[in-house]
Amino acid sequence: ITIILGIMKCRKTIYLALVFLLSVFAVGCEENEPMEFEGGSRALFYEEGSSFVGIVVQIYEKNYSFALVAYDQMEIEAKINVRLMGPVVDRDRKFKAEVVKELSTAVEGTHFRLDEGVMKAGEYWSQLPVTLYRTADMKEKAVSITVRRVATEDLLGGVGDGGSEEGYFTLHVGDFLMEPQNWPTLYFGEYSVNKYSFVVSTLGIADFPAESRYDSGPSEGTKFTVSEMYTFKAQLQAAYAEYRAEHGPIYMDDNAVEKVEISF
Repeated sequence: ITIILGIMKCRKTIYLALVFLLSVFAVGCEENEPMEFEGGSRALFYEEGSSFVGIVVQIYEKNYSFALVAYDQMEIEAKINVRLMGPVVDRDRKFKAEVVKELSTAVEGTHFRLDEGVMKAGEYWSQLPVTLYRTADMKEKAVSITVRRVATEDLLGGVGDGGSEEGYFTLHVGDFLMEPQNWPTLYFGEYSVNKYSFVVSTLGIADFPAESRYDSGPSEGTKFTVSEMYTFKAQLQAAYAEYRAEHGPIYMDDNAVEKVEISF
């Protein structure tokens, strides 16, 4: 009987302790509510790319090449995707970024112009516009522009500091073919400038962001499904076979000692 009473007393003690802890937790939650978006709404850079195996991942830099536009086109409008962290409202809200000079080689006013963005009423997504200028020095070497989100009257800046991925984004700009962040290694194989040139001339497409869903069409024509990527692969194989029969092989690197032919 003594043992039974001891067990019952122990269970009662545990029960009371659990009740006490749950009460403290509940009070703590009430005191700190609302926990979500406690610091206010903010705009964050959020760009997606494809990993080498075709998985959609978040990226923090992008390449832009003037070699992909007409020779007399002197400007490109780059847009960095921005998402809202916090509730939507019934009015437009401005957001902006600033250049991180110590992490940039481009000169504002010479290589680019940084503008404000607008998060439209009721929207969770927007874009930060950056105008890129074509300059002679870009033919030899790409320049880089690193920006970070800063606070406005409407929205807080990015999170973190000192190189936080969420708060920073980098654009690389050149006047020669540059590997896109979304090069689909899973479908096209290893990247090379010669292979990329053939892809662009054959498909008329310079970037290949992947759709994360397998059974739906591209998002507003900007992302490609798995089935579309396999279709592109087949088109490239047929086009290269035809080209090779008439003109001979294309090599990954014309200057390599041991030349390797491109393939898809």
